[in-house]
Amino acid sequence: MKNEYKIVTGYGKGVGTYVISGVLEEVYSNKYGHVNSYLSPRPFPYIHKGQTDIKEIAKSYRDTIVNECGVAVFIFGNKLDDSTKKVVNASGVYEEFKIASEKGKVIIPIGSTGYMAKEILEEVQKDLVRFWYLKDSLDILRTETDTEELVKEINKIIANVKEA
Repeated sequence: MKNEYKIVTGYGKGVGTYVISGVLEEVYSNKYGHVNSYLSPRPFPYIHKGQTDIKEIAKSYRDTIVNECGVAVFIFGNKLDDSTKKVVNASGVYEEFKIASEKGKVIIPIGSTGYMAKEILEEVQKDLVRFWYLKDSLDILRTETDTEELVKEINKIIANVKEA
């Protein structure tokens, strides 16, 4: 955000609050309160079974969110399974990756956060012709856990894509 990027977030239950809090802190500290210029929170709709076709709504909603983005950063990608109460990979995050990939968005998976982000990183590293901009960053994306270092790497990737 300090580089004038607009943050679009599906406001995941776990990390979404922290993303939004970080953006709001920066906006109100340094950007004169122009929140809409820097943040587009897109809370995912929670629809009860039986009300409507949730899968179709979810796909349309994901498509809308991805359309707003030029770059899709994937972190974590896990959820609590309703039936087993265990933490599992979030299949919706993979669906968002597929949509972003099909639309030619820049994909940056932070594999060091684990879960679906790690699986996405493993998938993109198999196709470095398509995801050429990640070639020099794979080790960092796979292992780095320091937030500041990850942000630097994300900014470096975006700058390299812009220059190409």
